[in-house]
Amino acid sequence: MASRYPNVVVTGFERDAPDPKGRVARDPKLIVEVLSESRAAVDRGEKLDEHGFIGTLQEHALIDSRRRWCEAYRRENAALRSTLPIWGGRVELQSISA
Repeated sequence: MASRYPNVVVTGFERDAPDPKGRVARDPKLIVEVLSESRAAVDRGEKLDEHGFIGTLQEHALIDSRRRWCEAYRRENAALRSTLPIWGGRVELQSISA
């Protein structure tokens, strides 16, 4: 499997030593993908499925800046569940809300 690099990753407390080259995000709690025409299907499909297996992940957001659209997936029990898509409004990311 190829390496995956999300656009934004917010991590929680790192239990292990950080990766010296900065390539591994440990204990991610939020992943944000900014969709592009060429990669939207992969980001909404297989990458989202793969990210669902990350136990520390609380939220996954997909943003399409061309359409001013966002959809968040939040952890409910063991699975990521989709929220209603937001069109041109404010997005609250609960995993990092103060």
